[in-house]
Amino acid sequence: GNGTLTGGAGTTYTVFTAGSSATYNGCRIESAEIQAIVTTTTGMVRLFVSGGGTICLLTEIPIPSVTVSATEPAFRTTVPLNGFQLKAGYSIIATTQNTETFNVMIQGNDWNYPAASSITNFTPASGTSVTTEELLHSLLVPGGLFNTGDVMRVYAELITTNSANNKTFYISVNTTSSLSGATKLAKVVYTATAAESLMRLFPVISATSMGCHNSATVSAQTQYEASTGTTANITVPTVASNFYVIISGQKATAGETDTVQWSMVKKEN
Repeated sequence: GNGTLTGGAGTTYTVFTAGSSATYNGCRIESAEIQAIVTTTTGMVRLFVSGGGTICLLTEIPIPSVTVSATEPAFRTTVPLNGFQLKAGYSIIATTQNTETFNVMIQGNDWNYPAASSITNFTPASGTSVTTEELLHSLLVPGGLFNTGDVMRVYAELITTNSANNKTFYISVNTTSSLSGATKLAKVVYTATAAESLMRLFPVISATSMGCHNSATVSAQTQYEASTGTTANITVPTVASNFYVIISGQKATAGETDTVQWSMVKKEN
């Protein structure tokens, strides 16, 4: 048995561990079931919270003297814990005053905050004085945000030089924040305009496939304005893992402006 009130000496038993902080924000504990499986003598079962290098007494449950027989059931009680918030990764440990055997069952639910349905970048980014494609905005999409049947909406507000020269913007996806190895999903080409936007919808066909109208072969501000073209499924990095949505720009004439004012990736469902 263990009669201490600190849980730091004698025999202790880990009866419950909250989910990892890598996945959950905490655990809501509703109750503890204490079930003796032997004859008991007057004593105590104690529950402690263990974590972060410390052990703290949570509650004490008095145990009566009960002689188990054909007509006398073993002692059992339900201890309300009223939604006690256990920190992610922390444990509940139990001790018994006397050397007697109990089953201790904890009822609780791990919980986490719902993932944000949109990712935004409000920091303007401009290309340099080159004519090669440049990464302007990169938005990290957490794995699991999108599932089969969802729709991914990508939007970017753009600033360009008002001239007859092409300013091309692309939407791509990649496993890294890089144009190297990226898969292009859409493009738009602007000339004589100073402020524009780019918005596309991509239905998630499967974890590694998205529906894409005209891909990056036809310039379109949105797929709604296109009267021709085809929609095809494009292989993309798995949406079950983190991936990047990239807005890039390319100018026909060095020194002109291609700026992303702000961008967004949003889950539509």
